[in-house]
Amino acid sequence: MSESIVNMSKVTFSYDDKKSLDQVDFNIERGSFIGLVGPNGGGKTTLIKLLLGLEKPNSGEITLFNTPSNKFKDWNKIGYVSQKANSFNRGFPATVEEVVSMGLTSKIGYFKFFRSADRKKVYNAIEQVGMASYLKENVGDLSGGQQQRIFIARALVSNPELLILDEPTVGVDAENVKRFYDLLHHLNEKEGITLLLVTHDIGTMTAHATKVACINKHLHFHGDAKSFQSLDQEALSTIYGHPLQVVTHNH
Repeated sequence: MSESIVNMSKVTFSYDDKKSLDQVDFNIERGSFIGLVGPNGGGKTTLIKLLLGLEKPNSGEITLFNTPSNKFKDWNKIGYVSQKANSFNRGFPATVEEVVSMGLTSKIGYFKFFRSADRKKVYNAIEQVGMASYLKENVGDLSGGQQQRIFIARALVSNPELLILDEPTVGVDAENVKRFYDLLHHLNEKEGITLLLVTHDIGTMTAHATKVACINKHLHFHGDAKSFQSLDQEALSTIYGHPLQVVTHNH
């Protein structure tokens, strides 16, 4: 039986008097690649905030790596890549090496000197995402797909066991989306990193993820990708609360 590194049991969370999550049971098994889908306002962002310790549930329990979330301290085990395509300042004066180095500041602190071992970690993370030849390039000069690889490297530099990616392909062209998913497959299958991918692109995601979780206040589906693909349009439209048509991509 696979080890669960994340467990949510009967988790409820509200913003003021409006429930965002209601009695959610959710788990992430080590080594899995989970696609998290659902409508806007369905609770995906809230779930991520709870997993990152940015919010606390109103009720229920969350366990991270066998430790209750309110006592969990080893946050380096969880890497996070946020949406960036529409908000990243292309004029930001930093090289690829400098941006990835920022992923180590939680360990060594700001304004500290990097040791040779730290620089090696940075280089290895950049190499993992196939961007070693861009080490001294200004990150603002890179394409959207290349920038996203650098942000993944920044998350990887602390050697996380779980990597959470929130709508990472927003603003990335189709060719780079394919390269991006190829990278995720490598990280998952070759590096052994567990992945949780939040996305609206159901068709592309189901062609790559091993499991799917579909949330709209409640967890409506949590199983393998093939079973999710077999849901008919009526069932999906009921979950999403509006008509929905899925286009499957077989890359």
